[in-house]
Amino acid sequence: MPDLEKNRLMTIARQLTESDVAALEQGKEVYLGGYGVVFPQDLAKLDTACPGWRRSKIPKEVINGTQEQSTQPNFSMEDKQDKLQAEIIPFPLWQEDQRGSPRCVLRSALFSVIEKGKRQALEQVEIPAPPGSRIFFTGIQLDQFDLDVYLHCLHLAKPDLTRAFQISEKAFLKAIGRSCGKSDRMRLRKSLDRLNAAAVKIEVDLVDKVIRYSGTLIQEYYQREGTRGAVNLVKINPKLAALFDHGLWIALDWETRKALTGHPLAQWLHAFYSTHDAPYPYKVGKIKELCGSEIKNLFHFRAKLKKAMRAVSKATGWQMWIDEHDCLRVEKPKDPGG
Repeated sequence: MPDLEKNRLMTIARQLTESDVAALEQGKEVYLGGYGVVFPQDLAKLDTACPGWRRSKIPKEVINGTQEQSTQPNFSMEDKQDKLQAEIIPFPLWQEDQRGSPRCVLRSALFSVIEKGKRQALEQVEIPAPPGSRIFFTGIQLDQFDLDVYLHCLHLAKPDLTRAFQISEKAFLKAIGRSCGKSDRMRLRKSLDRLNAAAVKIEVDLVDKVIRYSGTLIQEYYQREGTRGAVNLVKINPKLAALFDHGLWIALDWETRKALTGHPLAQWLHAFYSTHDAPYPYKVGKIKELCGSEIKNLFHFRAKLKKAMRAVSKATGWQMWIDEHDCLRVEKPKDPGG
């Protein structure tokens, strides 16, 4: 069974209630919100993907033949609300060689191209973003390394944002294409600290509604030393799933992004234009604003931009040029299957 299908079935198994299971066993169909209709014949697939999952739906006192109080942990109201949020908006799945992100994040200066050592502490500052979305930020400025870290955290968190997950620093650094030395581990810890402390307010204005998210980028981060190196406990805010609703997110090509490591502006350009199926021209000055560059002189920024464009073109095969109106134009190869 493909991993993507197995992950989908595991997510469905977690969402089904005891009464849902009983209905399916009686040959009835069950409507499961954003997951669509679950059919009785799907039970066999669920049994294959998640052995023993049905037993977890039976109350403990029934299994034991007693009416004793369950020893399951007593979840707080906040935990229950988190679970409810995850049930309302299912978190999407993507391939192993991809990383998912809300489009509005990659189209903004939330993860900017600031130079090393020039981070600022910001408080309720509106981040440059295209029309249709607004982002307010409080915390230490984030850069493209922080985006690498955040994208991989989202990857490890899927498909269930209500659970915390453990990572080893060495494995994590290897996955984002970095070395595993002491300075690299310290850099990772500082990034996780920034993401844990950063507070954002995001609004995405759609035709029929406004999607809002307010909270931290990482809800929990705890680090402890083990016999085989540092182990981290990380949890993403389940309410972030709202920004992954239909059409609001993309799956970024992870290998291409890693190939551009060390070139922050090139990484930002690749992420930004990955959110556009049919890119339209942006003024060089607007690109400078949206990526959060602190280069004051537009002439100097344009020279740096051209270098980044060459790197992205080489990594992706996209045609990129600046026209006579000082607009950056991008032409992507046509999809053979399209």
